[in-house]
Amino acid sequence: MSITELKESLWAAGFVGNCIVFGTLFYKSRIRVFPAFSALIGLGVLRTLWLFSIRSHYRDSIYSHTYYGLALVDAAVQLLLIYEIARKVFRRRGSWAVDIRSSLIVWLLVSVAGAAILTYMQHPDGNDTVQVLSKKIGFFSVMLNAALFVGLLALSFKAGLNWRSHVAGIATGMAIYCFAGIPIELAARFGEAQAREVLIGRLSMALQFIYLACQSYWVYSLLQPEPLPRSMSLRMEGQVAALRDAVVDRHEPRSKK
Repeated sequence: MSITELKESLWAAGFVGNCIVFGTLFYKSRIRVFPAFSALIGLGVLRTLWLFSIRSHYRDSIYSHTYYGLALVDAAVQLLLIYEIARKVFRRRGSWAVDIRSSLIVWLLVSVAGAAILTYMQHPDGNDTVQVLSKKIGFFSVMLNAALFVGLLALSFKAGLNWRSHVAGIATGMAIYCFAGIPIELAARFGEAQAREVLIGRLSMALQFIYLACQSYWVYSLLQPEPLPRSMSLRMEGQVAALRDAVVDRHEPRSKK
């Protein structure tokens, strides 16, 4: 199999994989539970169909502009997905966990500042304004998403996230995929043009294999039943009951007055 045929096969496999992930979300009624993740996967399906149609009937310039334009939409949906994961992990009872909220804000500011500085230092090739802007935003998105997922995964340990849950499976797969995309972004900025093109091609194919593995993991995770919330032990229930009774006894004399 030639390199071109392998690329086409990976492209087709990624499309089928996205269809299977979206079908799993629909079959298990998870679309309403994870609307941002469902939108991201659905966008991947529609983007592949749209780009294939454009490549078959229109000029390369139209394909290039459409590709980078959809990449910007994809980056925006990924940010919505990060918020969706954070909300499900740290806002389980309708309000953000107080001990986690300040850490989330600090990590968000640090991540945005770090990604913005690294993006400002980049000078991607190209004379087309849309293409250059899209490359810079794409670089910013990859760096920001990777940093935010690191923060989410680290803080989730503190919050006691059940790593068998669906949200944990989605977050883990996205984190792996985001980190795998960093070498491609770095390779696109350094080295000679010819060597850089060969390296990017190989890294892109490796990233496609990683994405296929992430798709398989998402399907497996979403097919599993959501684990039940951890129940309190008898000792903890007794402590909560004693605390509740103490609070009631403390306020009863005041109410009688």
